[in-house]
Amino acid sequence: VFSDYELFVLPANDNWQGRMRIGNLISGEYAWAVPTGPTHVSTTTEEGVIVYANQREIVGLSNHLQGVAFVFDQSGKLMEQLNFRNRFEVSTQGWPSGIYTVKCTFAENQSSQSFQVFVH
Repeated sequence: VFSDYELFVLPANDNWQGRMRIGNLISGEYAWAVPTGPTHVSTTTEEGVIVYANQREIVGLSNHLQGVAFVFDQSGKLMEQLNFRNRFEVSTQGWPSGIYTVKCTFAENQSSQSFQVFVH
């Protein structure tokens, strides 16, 4: 918990989009969690994919034409696998709260990207 921060959001924006500035932050990697909002941690530096979770689903948006998404729980169990085109949605209704890993693979450029999302 940081007491020295400023939150910048657009007026009337209720989807947690915006920026945060934290004073005296030491350089490193951080993950942010909001109990009632989305969070994601990208484990690669490749651009073009966004994955986030809200209270009902995991959503993925991609600049790539086609891909395959795999969702794993903390024990490594495959929860969902689906082919997608630019976007995917996975219902998390009935899933236990926790951190899930989402891996997106793309045949067009032989790449993959992994994310961690918190499902509440």
